[in-house]
Amino acid sequence: MRNLVENAQRYGTPPITVRAARAGDRAVITVTDAGAGIPPELVADAGRRFWRGPNSAGKQGSGLGLALVRATAQRHGGELAIDGARFSILLPALRDLSETASQTAANQSQESN
Repeated sequence: MRNLVENAQRYGTPPITVRAARAGDRAVITVTDAGAGIPPELVADAGRRFWRGPNSAGKQGSGLGLALVRATAQRHGGELAIDGARFSILLPALRDLSETASQTAANQSQESN
């Protein structure tokens, strides 16, 4: 998330918003700025290592940030979604322990005692 906020500060246009929400069985963390963002035809390239966007000329950066965000999200069973200046990390949401079969069985056993 830090990388997405720093990218918004470096390459985007204020204001920057950060939101967290649950969408079905996923947790979604979104960083958005008011800039144009990444054009749709470049989104597939944006997650590659060493890729730098067209507005990155003269600005510090290695082109690894979004690739690392994407790889980290994937390692946790999620993904990085890019829509213009909206960057979202989608991850499997944690389930309440009471939703698991083993926890439910343990609770039923305790209730019958």
